[in-house]
Amino acid sequence: MKSAYTFSFLLSLIGISGHADVINPLSDFKAKMDIAGSDFVYRWEVDIDGDGKKEVMLSSQLDYEQELKDGQLPGWLVYIAKSHGSGYVFAKELDEGGVIGYAIPQIDPEMLYVGMIEQIGKRGIVTMQVDHPRKAPEVAYIYAYTINGDHLKKTLLAKFEPKKGNPIYDQYLSESKRTKVKLQQVKP
Repeated sequence: MKSAYTFSFLLSLIGISGHADVINPLSDFKAKMDIAGSDFVYRWEVDIDGDGKKEVMLSSQLDYEQELKDGQLPGWLVYIAKSHGSGYVFAKELDEGGVIGYAIPQIDPEMLYVGMIEQIGKRGIVTMQVDHPRKAPEVAYIYAYTINGDHLKKTLLAKFEPKKGNPIYDQYLSESKRTKVKLQQVKP
């Protein structure tokens, strides 16, 4: 199992250099993650910040399926489209409340919203994670991911018990508000 934190720890151990220009995200991902030729990669593209250029999100099929099986959201390596010129920047860091470090976003491609986020005044991705404690009620967290230079920023928008509902959930993640993602299965 590679949770986002385990996965990010692995990234730091193998010394992945970030912020370098990347021409082909899939080739870069394959080299960084040592993907075998017989493995598949899940890929989707999204214009996170509304600049007209799509970012590329990648996860190995094996990691993706294991994380779902373990009740976790899949982790994604993110390639941010350069605002000037062509190519991408590999975003190896994540800002989590002012602490910037090695981490990858966990995003449910079936429950997300892409667009303007009123609470923070920026465009980004909104998604939800639910914790299932054994002896306590479920707790849901709604997060926003926005581009901040060469990395993503994760912002907590809401924490609530799913059975009680939440207006931020209704605003971004209700069935009628969700963004449909075209998840592609590709060979590296």
